[in-house]
Amino acid sequence: MSAAREERGVMVREETEKGVAMVRQTCVYCRGKGIDPWATPNQCPICSGSGAIQVPQGTRRCAYCYGTGIHHDRRGHRRNLTCQVCGGKGSVRVSEPVQTCAACAGTGRNWSNEFALPCTTCSGVGVVSI
Repeated sequence: MSAAREERGVMVREETEKGVAMVRQTCVYCRGKGIDPWATPNQCPICSGSGAIQVPQGTRRCAYCYGTGIHHDRRGHRRNLTCQVCGGKGSVRVSEPVQTCAACAGTGRNWSNEFALPCTTCSGVGVVSI
């Protein structure tokens, strides 16, 4: 079963897959182009060149990569690495109810090192279950 709707100018389609409602959205890693931004002309490794991905309904923007799907270093510079928290999708699934992670203040990052690795308390998500 599927239903289409427009959200923030992007057409998304909800589908049910194994009992979980899935939402089709534009791939944030390649920005919907289907081409790997770091290894052109290769296809995007996240969406397999389609320009869109399916994520479970109820996901949150990935705090670690700011929802871009791309790893950023301590200074905010983009690195040609897929985000290790969301796997390049730009969003993560969390189990409600949640609260902001006190260890990283919701950033998903451990700021004590140059590489700003994911927070070990929330695993880079920015929130913890309560």
